[in-house]
Amino acid sequence: MLKLGEFQDRIIATREIPARLEVFGEFPQATNPQLIEALAAEGIDKLYSHQAEMFERALARENVVITTGTASGKTLAYLLPVLQGILEDPRARAMLLFPTKALAQDQLRSLLRLIGHLGKGRIQAGVYDGDTPPVERTRIRESCNLILTNPDMLNAAYLPNHGRKGFSHVFRNLRYLILDEMHSYRGAFGSHVANVMRRLRRVCHHYGSKPQFLCSSATIANPAELATALFEEPFSHVEKDGSPASGKTVHFWQPPVTENDFRRSVVQEMSDFLPRLINGRVRSICFCRSRKETEIVLKETRDALGSVDGGHNESSLVAGYRGGYTPEERRGVEKDLISGRLIGVVSTNALELGIDIGGLEVVVQGGFPGTRASFWQQIGRAGRRNAKSHAFVMLRMSPMDQYLALDPDWLMRKQAEHAVVDADNLMIQLSHIRAAAAELPLTVDDVVLFPDLGETVAILVEAGELRDLRGTYHWCGPAHPAGDFSLRNMDGDRFKIVNRETGMTLSEMDRPQTYHEAHPRAVYLHDGLQYLVERLDLVGHVATVVPVEQNYYTEPDVRTAIEVLNVQESSDLPRSQNWFGDVRVIDSTLGYKMLEFHNHQNLGYEVLPERLVIELETEAAWFHVPANVLRVLGGESQDYLKGMVHGVISCARMKTMAEGADLRGTSFHFTDEESGITKTSIIVYDGHPGGLGFSLKTHENLKSILTSAIKLVEQCRCREGCPACVGDYQLDRQLILWSLKSLFNELASPEGHKVALPPRKTRVQKSLAWQDLAEQWQTLVANLPIRGESGAAFLRSVTTVRLRGETLILAVPSAALATWSSDPAIKERLKEIIRRRVRGPAGFDLEFEVAESDQDRAKIADKKLRRRYKDLTGEAP
Repeated sequence: MLKLGEFQDRIIATREIPARLEVFGEFPQATNPQLIEALAAEGIDKLYSHQAEMFERALARENVVITTGTASGKTLAYLLPVLQGILEDPRARAMLLFPTKALAQDQLRSLLRLIGHLGKGRIQAGVYDGDTPPVERTRIRESCNLILTNPDMLNAAYLPNHGRKGFSHVFRNLRYLILDEMHSYRGAFGSHVANVMRRLRRVCHHYGSKPQFLCSSATIANPAELATALFEEPFSHVEKDGSPASGKTVHFWQPPVTENDFRRSVVQEMSDFLPRLINGRVRSICFCRSRKETEIVLKETRDALGSVDGGHNESSLVAGYRGGYTPEERRGVEKDLISGRLIGVVSTNALELGIDIGGLEVVVQGGFPGTRASFWQQIGRAGRRNAKSHAFVMLRMSPMDQYLALDPDWLMRKQAEHAVVDADNLMIQLSHIRAAAAELPLTVDDVVLFPDLGETVAILVEAGELRDLRGTYHWCGPAHPAGDFSLRNMDGDRFKIVNRETGMTLSEMDRPQTYHEAHPRAVYLHDGLQYLVERLDLVGHVATVVPVEQNYYTEPDVRTAIEVLNVQESSDLPRSQNWFGDVRVIDSTLGYKMLEFHNHQNLGYEVLPERLVIELETEAAWFHVPANVLRVLGGESQDYLKGMVHGVISCARMKTMAEGADLRGTSFHFTDEESGITKTSIIVYDGHPGGLGFSLKTHENLKSILTSAIKLVEQCRCREGCPACVGDYQLDRQLILWSLKSLFNELASPEGHKVALPPRKTRVQKSLAWQDLAEQWQTLVANLPIRGESGAAFLRSVTTVRLRGETLILAVPSAALATWSSDPAIKERLKEIIRRRVRGPAGFDLEFEVAESDQDRAKIADKKLRRRYKDLTGEAP
């Protein structure tokens, strides 16, 4: 029995998963006797029923996907037909794709043991990834039957080099392609991989091979459909699990309410509970939702274990595991878990996949992980050695988690979600069509693979990257277009985190993560240690850090601006209007908060010396807030639009099966071109370039999403408002509820809330003379209204001004210059604001220049824009 002690009252529900007995199947009659002998040497004399079924189907040359439970032997199920085929034809090649390097290395260890029983050197295998030395890469290409790699290497190394020695031999003899952990290939990553598979089939056709596809996956609702979407081939499905499973107890954990009526955070609860498990020598894993949470829980757990039983230090019994650690660090943690040197590990979902980490007894989830597939995969990490295990689901103050507090059986009884990919996303297709053209000339037949080929070819010809030779299009652009994009990251820019004292690279990050976690003066956490970011070099892509010991960590202050590029559709709501179209999202990191370890109190706020700006062009759905609602919310000291956004985005994610990075939301001011009226609006947008359809689904289902948001707020069990229903303890739940209901019906203003009156229009006195404008500019902008006059905020961003005759020259930030200076209508609006306040020439001109302090940032922004333009169109602007 697991003793919880003072934590027992946190458990609000418990569910039992019963043990399962094994069911065996027979070896197919065509099984090679040598394979049966090799299995016997490994102690395997029978196959589970699902292994026998997949073996039989694969021998019949079916494409097969298998979705049995964690530790059920799925790997052996897909290896058996592959090994059988290689024994029959030693020239045959099989490529095994794993989503992570660590998983490939882990599978190689068990694979080498099995093929060793088939005769020394008879079947060879190796891992081909970014860490593989050149000599080993040559051996693998020329000699290995089993090539363990990942989609990134297939995209950037194998396909672009298919004509070179060794590579061509692999594709000519490629008989099997294995895709392990198929459920992880969804969203943008899955959409990219689907296009990599298009290119793979194209190259294989060139060499006369047609590989068979075998996939394994955690439980999802549509495995055969997802496999078909990835490979565009029909698949059969093996799902009946014949492996034994130990029983498991799932505990639903509700953090307690503190003295100030706030619930304790999941991070605090994990930091208190994990030391108790480790002290009791209970082998445990804690899953956190982010890298930063992982590091905070790790540090606070080690602090608690630093002095146990009179001063004994047991902090070495727990380790961290996440992306960003070096391969050596991750493999060291894996080995220490298997050997028993570690009792606990704090991880992101990086350890969710099937890496062997020994026998664990307890899994702790820091909140619902986002999908049921991830939930089952994570809790399956414990109890892998036929002993009963425990899983704890710690409930966050989020709508989904608090719904589980009301109905935990929703999680236990419901099937997993549908995994979605959009292989025909235009921006993703463009990247892969460019790569495909460099691999082989494009022909009219390739339209079967790439639906938007015709439109794309025209753009690439115009850009000078393709030339037409008798109806086939040959690549004449830059050498390696497959290296121009990442399969996984929205932004391909990578930054190194370098320790100045040792010169060692601690980690690498993409640009968005760098701006959030490695901005100047940020406290960067790595393996439980603290580093202070001394300098962020935006040109050299290096963040320089030094070790420190401080009592706080940092959280970035990120502000979002929206620019509507194109309206595609619009529809009416009862008291609003709903639009769908293309937008530009501008995220600016302006400063950071300092939060104390252990109690997580805010110690202060600092402004960054330079704003860090990222732009994203994507799809979005938005609707305007009725005027009477704005008048009421405008009378409040808190930002109540955030509460409306919270309800809408939470329900939109549940409706569209999107994760936090897939679908985001905020409020903004939208100027309707038809009426010319600026309307305060709530927007939901895709988190990926070009969009993946999440915001389109939101637009199509907006009424039901708004109805769900009303229910979310109305049915919450909190007294006044909480992070689960309105996103903040400081917001009045009833006022948010009234605001959401007012989208459907005009309701009387709620009692106890004052209505903000529209600003009175007053005559502006022309108080400044033209010749004094440069000297008195700050006086002019200080008197501009905070709201109600479009363009005032822009003028307040001006740093210096100059006069040249009847021309006023404004020095503005580079981001503002790009957005505003080219639009004649906006320029005229700015001139009118100035004209109404300055005694001077009525026909003066207005020019812009980049402020001297922003010159470097302007160069970086220009460089990035040019690179992004070429990534998307292949044409240098």
